[in-house]
Order: sequence, then structure tokens, then C-alpha cells
Amino acid sequence: MYYHIGQGGRRYWGDKGAGILFTDGASILLLKRATEGAAADHGETWGIPGGKAEKGEMPIETAVRETKEEAGNVEGTRFAQFDERDGRHVFTVFLYKVRTPFEVKLSDEHTDSKWIALSDLKKFPLHPKFEEHLPYYLKAIQRKFHKTTTVDS
Repeated sequence: MYYHIGQGGRRYWGDKGAGILFTDGASILLLKRATEGAAADHGETWGIPGGKAEKGEMPIETAVRETKEEAGNVEGTRFAQFDERDGRHVFTVFLYKVRTPFEVKLSDEHTDSKWIALSDLKKFPLHPKFEEHLPYYLKAIQRKFHKTTTVDS
């Protein structure tokens, strides 16, 4: 696996990656990272399905491919996109609206999946990068679903 060194000496792979955050407006789908294998970095934390881009792949192609690999399917309608930048590394997050939570078929990169209420997110150990950008995602969800969403600190 090829790594770059990011801010604070953190290792990360490749230059580009992407994932999908699924929401029904009241909850989001999170996957719990395994402690061994491809997702072992920040093992036991919760985040969205996603991963490294293959050569020549567009961000949406990466997000869909990785989500199918890690969660079994891709459902919903895309309504927002965020590019997280850390030096030369870019991780693109697509937000998808779903009518109802769907069943997940996990890969071996994750040990659990849950549809977590937006108000309960802070009760879970989140992947650091996901947690860092979570306020932006929540604002986009609020705008899309036209209601006030609060997250307990």
C-alpha cells in the first residue's frame, strides 16, 4: 500500500479517494472499521463507506465502487459533494438522500453497520477526518431536509 505523509505526520494512501454519506434526514449510515486489514487505520471508529481511487477513476466512480464493495449496494439520490483536502490528498464525500434506511452487506473491512440518529452521532467514536468535517455535512443535511438537526456535544 502506498502512503503519503499528511499534516501532523499522519500517513495516508494515494492522492485521491471518495465515499458516500447516506441519510434519510434523521439518521446516517456508518460503518465500524475493523482493526486488521485495509481499514485498520483508526480501527474501531465509525465512518462512511469509501476508499482509494484507482488510476483514471472519477471521484463518483470511486465512491460508488468502494460503497458497493464495503456496504453491498448504493441507493438514493446525490444532493451534495464535499472535497476534503489535506495537502495533496483529496477525499470527496458525496451526500445521498435515501427514503428509508437500507440493509448493508459488510465486507471484511468493517465489523458493524448502523443507521445512527443525527442527535446520537457524538456518542460513537468517529473516524477523526469524518468527525472533523461532520458539521459541514450536517448543515447540508439540514438544508436538504428543511428542518433543524441538532447534535449533542
